[in-house]
Amino acid sequence: MEHTEPRPTAPILTVCCQLHPKPHDPHHPFPPTAHPPSVSLIERYIAAWREHDVAGILDTLTRDCLVIESFGPVYRGHHWIEQWVPTWCGEGGRVIAWTIRDLRCFPDIEVAEWHFHYSWRGEEQRFDGSTIARLRDGKIAYLREYATTADLYDWQGRFR
Repeated sequence: MEHTEPRPTAPILTVCCQLHPKPHDPHHPFPPTAHPPSVSLIERYIAAWREHDVAGILDTLTRDCLVIESFGPVYRGHHWIEQWVPTWCGEGGRVIAWTIRDLRCFPDIEVAEWHFHYSWRGEEQRFDGSTIARLRDGKIAYLREYATTADLYDWQGRFR
């Protein structure tokens, strides 16, 4: 049986952002946090990207942040983030939807799995990915994104 999107085991965002986390799924690599924040830094970062809000993006990052995109570029510090966002938007980049499927929050790290739907120079694209964010002083100091490189499928003895 084929599928292209992961099947979430819980409603989106409930693991990190509910007042009383559900029992930990032993098959998930990260346990839920004991005291989840009301809105995580990853949620704020993604929400600002949805709005193409440079100030909102910068507000989630330390001045000396390191952001590594799944496409390869590395951005070091606010100076480069301030240039990256308007350049990406100016060259035809547009976030259509960025939906968090799972989110785990700890005092010094946040981890999210998500689905990204965007347009680049008039062509719509979609993929699943994940973010690892290391936190310092209430902001993201390091953010690394990973992308799924092919459609997901249930393996049944043969590779595609």
